[in-house]
Amino acid sequence: MAKHGCYFEIQDIAERPYPILHLVFKSQASPYKFAHYFKDIEENISKIEAAWEVRISDMSLDNPQFRVLVGFAKTKSFTYVCIGKNHLWILDNNKLAKIPFNAGNNFKSFILKSDANTNTFSLHEDNNPKVLYSGKLTPDKNMINKINFGDGSGLIHGEVDLSYFGCNIE
Repeated sequence: MAKHGCYFEIQDIAERPYPILHLVFKSQASPYKFAHYFKDIEENISKIEAAWEVRISDMSLDNPQFRVLVGFAKTKSFTYVCIGKNHLWILDNNKLAKIPFNAGNNFKSFILKSDANTNTFSLHEDNNPKVLYSGKLTPDKNMINKINFGDGSGLIHGEVDLSYFGCNIE
């Protein structure tokens, strides 16, 4: 694999009985940016619940290293969550909230619940009923129904191990 640049690979690791997706985001110049993994979604949806388990593997960096974004065509709105070793960055009504979070060296599971009908979202750490953060979706006149994860934009830089990613759509 290249020392720099953005790429992914499937790895077998001792911590999981199944392969994981190792994502590397080390380039911010085209054409070496890492493309989003994404799912375009049918029209007329109003709720997206995304769940994922990730481990930060580049602990020398304190910037965002992984992003999950959900968007709605119905209300032309979206939000995203970025994960780093010491913080979560969350888009809340066009403002970027930075909240303390200790990612540690272990896998962390999250659920992002978003609702176009109420224009709100909430972020949960899986297996914990407490809400980590809640807020309002951000307007975007060009938004379509979608779910992105990964992200090789200039904001994201580092390495992560993705154990799973899934979603429920209503």
